[in-house]
Amino acid sequence: MITDLITHLQTELIVTDGYARVAHAWTTQPNDEISTADLPAALVFTGRDSSDESNADNRVDQRTNREVWIYTVCNTDDLDDLRQRLFDAALGWQADGSWDALQHERGEVRDISGNRIWWLDVFRTWRMNSQT
Repeated sequence: MITDLITHLQTELIVTDGYARVAHAWTTQPNDEISTADLPAALVFTGRDSSDESNADNRVDQRTNREVWIYTVCNTDDLDDLRQRLFDAALGWQADGSWDALQHERGEVRDISGNRIWWLDVFRTWRMNSQT
């Protein structure tokens, strides 16, 4: 699912909206390893999965909730515009027929160093998993 989302975002954000990089995140913590040439960047990874308790008798049917975390790494002056572009590309996207449309859950600053900001947006989707 994450690879499909990255491919979608690469098409939407790099081709049309000037992001320099959209890729799998290689860390969950902000750092200075990303070069200025790769900015602005959207770095994507699965943040957390959780499952609801099954309410079925004689089998297990569970809703699995998935958080997709996307770091926007950019100049602080560009953050609002880049986040809107990210929302335009990500909201409503579906990996396949088994996952629900992507929705935004929350966002927060994770680090600021000089004029570079690491902003984390958390999106959520879900699907049903059933015992076979």
